[in-house]
Amino acid sequence: MRKEASLDQWKELYDVTLNLKELEPWKYLDSADLIAIKLQGIEEPVFMSVMGRLGSCYGVSMYEGMDGLADFDMVAKADGKDGPSIYDTMMDQSCITWYAGDRDEVPEAQKKVIKELELKFRGKGQPPCEREYPEIELEDQELRQKLKEQRQTNQELAIELAYLQTEVRDQEYDRPLCPRVLIVMDWKRDMILNMDLLRPEDYEIDVILNFFIPYVLSNGRMKKIRARNPWVFAALIDICEYCGIELKKTGL
Repeated sequence: MRKEASLDQWKELYDVTLNLKELEPWKYLDSADLIAIKLQGIEEPVFMSVMGRLGSCYGVSMYEGMDGLADFDMVAKADGKDGPSIYDTMMDQSCITWYAGDRDEVPEAQKKVIKELELKFRGKGQPPCEREYPEIELEDQELRQKLKEQRQTNQELAIELAYLQTEVRDQEYDRPLCPRVLIVMDWKRDMILNMDLLRPEDYEIDVILNFFIPYVLSNGRMKKIRARNPWVFAALIDICEYCGIELKKTGL
């Protein structure tokens, strides 16, 4: 289970945030001006990209190692003549991002922390935001035990949430959709087992669990699940640990 940060740790983070806002690095750096930093004890450098030169979104993204650098390059080439779709690249990149957004973007839990620390961020593009992915724990103890008691198989799955490279028009919505799809693949057999198209109102965790639970009850506990999307980990990290299923982060 995820260990929540203490108030002192949040204070340390916000102290760094306030210092960063005072420095205003976006006045001197473009998002393409990568800064490489060699951290002690880590073999590969991290690469920092500063956003906000155009005055629309202030933030800093950190890409880890050469794989992270490749992700940055992938995003930079998105929607170009020879590059992939921007929808796919934004989902596929792996980075840690701090940015200053609007008040209505700040999760309630972080608003509480800001209030406890007696901090104030006024105006648009001021409050620092962190994307949160809640780790879900199945509360139905009988179901948890039933899943754990299913026979263990040697099957390995890959589970991915990805954007389709096309627009979908639906009369229920006033503008075109760029839908996501849940794809489940048998890793060893290289065969797609399941595809679910998500609607805008669908909750990612519900869609993932609505596949996982019936599948385990019908086919047994798989040996391993490969994933890269944080929503997959949010939905499955607890139940996989409980059931003895390896949940592995991979680039797929």
